Amino acid sequence: MAGRYVELTNPGYSSLFTRDLSYTNNQAVDGAADAFDPDSSAALHEGEWLEMSGGSFSRGGAAPADQAAGAVLQLALAGADPGTAPCFLNFQERGRYDAQVTRKAHCIVGPEGFELRTKMIICSGQDDGDRVFVVTGILPSGAVVRCLASATAIGLGNGLAAGTYHSVGIITQAHGQNDASVLTQPASITQA
Repeated sequence: MAGRYVELTNPGYSSLFTRDLSYTNNQAVDGAADAFDPDSSAALHEGEWLEMSGGSFSRGGAAPADQAAGAVLQLALAGADPGTAPCFLNFQERGRYDAQVTRKAHCIVGPEGFELRTKMIICSGQDDGDRVFVVTGILPSGAVVRCLASATAIGLGNGLAAGTYHSVGIITQAHGQNDASVLTQPASITQA
């Protein structure tokens, strides 16, 4: 199954576990916009990574300082803000009517070890083997999303605040700028 930003490569969608949970608005990232309105500036995108907390999904993170559109997916200018809670792949098309009615986000929750190819990632073509983390990014359209970023792209180990961050998995193949295959292997990584 393929979308605009993400394609499941191994195994297929029918072999994975999913959950439909209510969505909690994050004022820092969503503002007052409706995440289920396809015309909203803060609409949920297929391929985004949502945090699970208190029985619901939400976008974690902080608002970027500048929401200007770029030529490629780019890190928010507020800096890297890797997620600290488990994050899961949102896998429903933008504007689905059933999601608008139920106000629930549809995420793949397991099992770990599935592989996907994503264009909603901040990486270079040399990031094979890097761990990936969920950060706030900006799509070329200017939309603020929670996407993946390689450890190299966010400078893990180079001035990132001490703490424990949630890693989604590793890059098995970087196909180029902002295009990579990722093997999901959730882990908590401690930055000293």
